[in-house]
Amino acid sequence: MIYITAFQVLVFVTYVSFIWKRFGVLNSISESYYVLSSDSKLLSLNGMFTIFCILISFPFFFHSREFHPELATEQDLTFLFFLPMLLSFTGVAADFKREISNVIHFAAVSVAVISAFAGLWLQYSINFPAIACILVTVLILLFGKHKIWWIEINCFSWIMLGLIYLCLI
Repeated sequence: MIYITAFQVLVFVTYVSFIWKRFGVLNSISESYYVLSSDSKLLSLNGMFTIFCILISFPFFFHSREFHPELATEQDLTFLFFLPMLLSFTGVAADFKREISNVIHFAAVSVAVISAFAGLWLQYSINFPAIACILVTVLILLFGKHKIWWIEINCFSWIMLGLIYLCLI
């Protein structure tokens, strides 16, 4: 399963690095949908945000209880199976500046992130990523610029660290 996590990290780092190098730090990673759509040189990359979200979300299936039964609690929780896949809805509802897409986009990403942390904590008793993410998020909110961008990177980083830890124990 470490290869699956490595794939997710590679996709995230590649996409965010490309966006950062090309456009700088944006208001959010989701904002990349708009900057890619408006860049005439990159018109062929218009759907990259959606593909990015799908490539990150579907590998969560491999972090479910069925793939780590020896480490999982007795309950069959689906937090790391179904719910993080809602991240793909974030990509499908990429046009978050429209009213209905806005609701779907932000609800899906919020449930996906919370459920990933809940899955690590409740299914595998790995609680340090959620605790650390909350602490760093508070610091970002207090002192950071481009708060949503850095909170998104913070959340993803701690989720991936939790999954790497799961793969190594």
